[in-house]
Amino acid sequence: MNYKIYLLPLLMINNFYTAQEKLIDDIIAKINDVPILYSDIQNIINNMRYTKKANKINEEKKIEILNELIEPNLVISSNPKISIEKEEKMIKDNVAKQAYAIFDKYFHNNEENFIKELGCNVEDYIKIGIENQKKQMLYMRIIEDLCKEKVFSQEDIQKAYTLLKKQKQLPQIEEYFEIYEIQLLQKESKEVFEKAKGIREQLKNKEWEEIVKSLSKDEGIKIDQEWHTLGDLEDKFEYVVFNLKIGEISDVIKIDDGYYIIKLLDLDKIKYKTAIIFFFNNIYTSNKEEVFKDLREIKNNIISKKISWEQAVSKYSQKKEKSPRGQILSKSLSAKLTKRDISKEIKNVLKNIKEGEISEPFVEKNNDENIYKIIYLKKHVKKHIANLQEDFNLIENLIKKIYQEKQKKIIIQNFYKNANIKLNKHHKICEKWEKIYNATQQKDNKIML
Repeated sequence: MNYKIYLLPLLMINNFYTAQEKLIDDIIAKINDVPILYSDIQNIINNMRYTKKANKINEEKKIEILNELIEPNLVISSNPKISIEKEEKMIKDNVAKQAYAIFDKYFHNNEENFIKELGCNVEDYIKIGIENQKKQMLYMRIIEDLCKEKVFSQEDIQKAYTLLKKQKQLPQIEEYFEIYEIQLLQKESKEVFEKAKGIREQLKNKEWEEIVKSLSKDEGIKIDQEWHTLGDLEDKFEYVVFNLKIGEISDVIKIDDGYYIIKLLDLDKIKYKTAIIFFFNNIYTSNKEEVFKDLREIKNNIISKKISWEQAVSKYSQKKEKSPRGQILSKSLSAKLTKRDISKEIKNVLKNIKEGEISEPFVEKNNDENIYKIIYLKKHVKKHIANLQEDFNLIENLIKKIYQEKQKKIIIQNFYKNANIKLNKHHKICEKWEKIYNATQQKDNKIML
């Protein structure tokens, strides 16, 4: 089994199932008199269907979910002093954003279908999610507070490394690259700005739909209309949106790679629907030699030390979201890029440069857009078993994690020793439930979930 297993000393009551049949039938267990409901498990299963964790929900998974519900309730009910007040706003925002994303993506904003599938409306779904997230964070904070810090000496790390190596528990490090880039998308174009201003003037006397229809075949313009959730788009865009009234049209707004005219169509709490006319501010797409010349000049200035790489990134790179050094990040926000994380164009360029070198200019395709760039290969690590020479920090963190997990297990087991945990014999959530319940009737009252 690949889920957590704990010894649970359960103090059972024979009259757990009382006359309040409907209510009690929904209670799976009680932890220090705090109930866990069948709906708690069902809510987690429902949520998993709309996340990347949507694995097959089998019998073992249900017991794993029950364990995940028991453990936080057990820890929290025994430690009421810790507070997560500072994190509450972040939790509310994150849960609401995820809920509206599910509502939009899977239910196309149809609340009737949402209620039919999940048993509650979006607002109640958010309330449940917030309570669950607060409970999970509080549980983690209590465990962190109880776990003791330990400073590992070089000798401690060497001994632990030798043991992990002997037990063949050292992780395998996948081949990865640490890459930085400078990319050019556009030069400022007064003509594009003037064109956008002209269209905005026309909108004073003509209907939006009429103007949009007349621009539909213009390749330098993008027309779009859709719903977004707060946080989806750039701050500057959303600042403009939330200062418009429904039906109102913005002035011409400059945002990164072009100019926007925005019309607010609808607004619902943290969701909004806009129509946009977007003017591409890009004159490089049809002039490859010009941009390559600019990139070569930047490269030569870096090599001749007229400017540092960091300064060049800050001055020239037009990547929308960039670190001070132009670092390329993978989906997990790590700087360690595997071959899965990089485009075929970058893979081809990497064949011709070594660590510490800057590439020649090249074109990377992003949907229909040409992105012109140079890259700096800071590091290339080949596939290997982790070792102290190349991966000291990784091994040190692994040893700390193992130590913390052992501490956590001891802390949790101590909570279980003093716990009053009761199971409902009559609510069979899985095939093993009767066997689990019967095991609690033994003299030592010990059971594995």
